[in-house]
Amino acid sequence: MKPLIGVKNNIIPREKHEFKIAYHCFVPLTMSNEKVVNHFILFCLNTGLLIKYDERNKTFHYEKLPICPALNDFKSYSFVYLFDFIFLFGGYNSKYEKVKNVYKYSMKEKTWSEFKFTLPMEISNSFAILSDDDTNVHIIGGWNAKHEIQKMHVSMNIEPLFEKEELLKMAKKHELKKEMNRMKLERPYIIPFEKERMIEDEKENKVEIEIPKKWKEMETQIQTFENKLKELDEEKRTEPNKMNWDDIWSIDGEFQQTKTNDLIQMNEIPSTIRTLVLYQLSLKDDVNITSKDFEEIIKKQKSIRHEINEKSLEKVKLKKQADGAILNYTKCIEQYNHLCSIEREILIRKQQKKQQIIAINEIQYFNNKVMERFNELNDKLQKLIEENNNWIEKEWSELEKKWSTWNSQEISIFIGHTLKCKKSKINQIHEIIKKNKIDRKSLSKLSENGLMSIFNFEMLSQACNICDSFNEICKKYPISVTDSDKDAAEQVIPKEYLCPLSNSIMNDPVIALNGITYDRSSIMNQYKSIPNSSSLFIGENLRLFSDYGLKQNIQNFLKNSK
Repeated sequence: MKPLIGVKNNIIPREKHEFKIAYHCFVPLTMSNEKVVNHFILFCLNTGLLIKYDERNKTFHYEKLPICPALNDFKSYSFVYLFDFIFLFGGYNSKYEKVKNVYKYSMKEKTWSEFKFTLPMEISNSFAILSDDDTNVHIIGGWNAKHEIQKMHVSMNIEPLFEKEELLKMAKKHELKKEMNRMKLERPYIIPFEKERMIEDEKENKVEIEIPKKWKEMETQIQTFENKLKELDEEKRTEPNKMNWDDIWSIDGEFQQTKTNDLIQMNEIPSTIRTLVLYQLSLKDDVNITSKDFEEIIKKQKSIRHEINEKSLEKVKLKKQADGAILNYTKCIEQYNHLCSIEREILIRKQQKKQQIIAINEIQYFNNKVMERFNELNDKLQKLIEENNNWIEKEWSELEKKWSTWNSQEISIFIGHTLKCKKSKINQIHEIIKKNKIDRKSLSKLSENGLMSIFNFEMLSQACNICDSFNEICKKYPISVTDSDKDAAEQVIPKEYLCPLSNSIMNDPVIALNGITYDRSSIMNQYKSIPNSSSLFIGENLRLFSDYGLKQNIQNFLKNSK
């Protein structure tokens, strides 16, 4: 007899309770009434665990199991397990209250149920055992409600513990077992127990799959992007033509704030799209790897099925022969069982891979959907900014055209917009104009010193700016604009403004599916020169995403260089 050997010190992750784990239920996990190697179930108080032991690495893995609400505070119950079910009898709680109830736990469904019938008395610390033929449960001894030792023996038939369908499956197993015992007595050899083949039914075979942490993190991040999209979609916007004039023409008004927020969001979108593009590349690789594994499993499954069918036919043929062929028949059953075990493992792996493929495809679809929506939002914000810029330029042009008929508000707009005043300042200017009854004629007669005196400007340059701007409008002189491409070229151009293909400043920057930004015209004409250019396509389409934030930065750079 081999002595016990210490494997590894390990702490069970139990739930918080005033009692420690003791007087608990501890049984092996079974599937189709067969023990699963190195898998165990533990129930005690408010702790339920599936314990898996990795014999190769000598490590334990734990999975939380649901606790019966009625037994959340109970232990010291007797128990038996049979046909993938656990039965608990009696027990007591932290207040030392004993019960006589009977409970049932399904290992397959991971669900609890309570029977209507009970034990003859409240009992704890009793002992339960099955009869040899698994037809009766014997409950022996224990402590009663008065904490007195009981010389009790209760025998219970198992039929009330199972549903009719469950009993039929058990009866079939029992008949096979009886037949095996009979053959053992009649013949000097043992016929192995014939395994049931695993049915490829996803509802019947609820296989546990572990979604990789990377996929979960991707899905969580994509969901964060989705939530951000919802917030942006639900954000209320005020149309420019519905804003107050001071909100439009002041640099801190609602119009300018909306524009600033739109620019901030637009500048953040390329980073989000790049992240989603990287997810797309990663998910695409994962789909290919998992699909390849899935195809290999299907090939193995077909091969094993073919072998099983052959062995099954051979088994039936040998079984009809005389007793002299039984030894060969026995070997065939052993081979058949071995193949069934392999098939079972393959089916489980196949279902896992199939569900993983479904999970990957769902995340990939979700990623594409969110990525497209961000691209649509990007285009929408760019369009809004362009429309608002065009609108404000048009309004300013109309204001300049009618300078000869300006009222006090329009003069306030001219001064506030020219000096880029805040909302409070532009309103202050308006009050001064009304108070001093300044019109177009009096404005044209005011000198720089007069403007300084009336409007309390901090610098003379502000008054000069007003005079110069007003004179230009009066004389209808257009603002001089010169081409500064040469000057810009002489400056140090940021690397991110240059197209990797043409090495020139980008006019229309776009993000490709490899995460790199190109000029649209360059990549449309030269994409074949890019390594692994097929990865830039979705179907037959070269997929590109506009980077309006970068485009705006380039335009500002060129404008400031003039």
